[in-house]
Amino acid sequence: MGHYGCYDTVYYDSVVYVNGPIVSYSTFLNCDSAEYRTFTAQTWKGVQRFYWDFGDGTPFDSVHLSPTHYYDSTGTYVPKLMVYNDSAGCAATLATQVFVNHLVSKFTSNNFGANPVDTIACLPSLFEFDADSSEGEFGSYLWIYDGIDTGSYTIKDQYFFTTSGFHDVALTVHDINNCHKTFHKEVFISGPVAYFDFDYSGNCDPVEIEFEDVSQIDTTVVSWDWNFGDSTSHSSLQDPNHEFFNEGTFSVKLSIEDTFGCTSHITRPVIVKLPIVAYLVDTIACEKEYSYFQNLSIGDSLTYFWYFDNGSTS
Repeated sequence: MGHYGCYDTVYYDSVVYVNGPIVSYSTFLNCDSAEYRTFTAQTWKGVQRFYWDFGDGTPFDSVHLSPTHYYDSTGTYVPKLMVYNDSAGCAATLATQVFVNHLVSKFTSNNFGANPVDTIACLPSLFEFDADSSEGEFGSYLWIYDGIDTGSYTIKDQYFFTTSGFHDVALTVHDINNCHKTFHKEVFISGPVAYFDFDYSGNCDPVEIEFEDVSQIDTTVVSWDWNFGDSTSHSSLQDPNHEFFNEGTFSVKLSIEDTFGCTSHITRPVIVKLPIVAYLVDTIACEKEYSYFQNLSIGDSLTYFWYFDNGSTS
């Protein structure tokens, strides 16, 4: 205050006294146990009596300052903390809002009839995944294939698998409480690769060839079909031997099928050559003179054995 241009200041301590209770609290949510809420008292002054009303019709709690409460149903609740200072005749009520949500990440898979088991198909294959069976989700859906985010955030997604083996498909959803749940499912893509080797057994006429299945496969081959390209019967053996009675280049085809009905085939040329024996000799000779023989045989990697009518060999 001032008087004739002079001023002075006076201070008074505790002019106004606020009687309790004075309280505040926080709410904690653990997403792994979304049905529970922990209420933690932070400011707690002048409280002589208190009651927690959890807003779900359960009995009040007047014992625990920082209780943990279980909500048995999803929904929106308004828990209240009611505090009293009977000496001062004062009371206060604090209310907040909690959203109890049961979040479930789940999806179904559709291989478009490629196999009775909806997570199995042959290479290459298109799948569709549907997150409609998820519960409590809010907003977008995150699809991850073999650890790669494809940028798809819709409730349904399609993915084309171009490599064989097991593939991890993951769906992550979140809710209004910013909790996240991820669901994984494995998809198996069978991609057999047919291949065979062959070798000559040593027989000449007919030429016998040994065939060996060396196909690459992640499952089990249940059937083989060999077409030898010479109009003879097919073979269903894994590693057959086959006799060729004529020369030529034959297109031999191996077809295989695995336990999931996935197939593969390969065709390789097999060259068959029969040796032709021929020689030239002067058929007239004098007694005790040499006769000269010229070998005119045709064939690959031939060995020779001469047998003469007088019992000698070469």
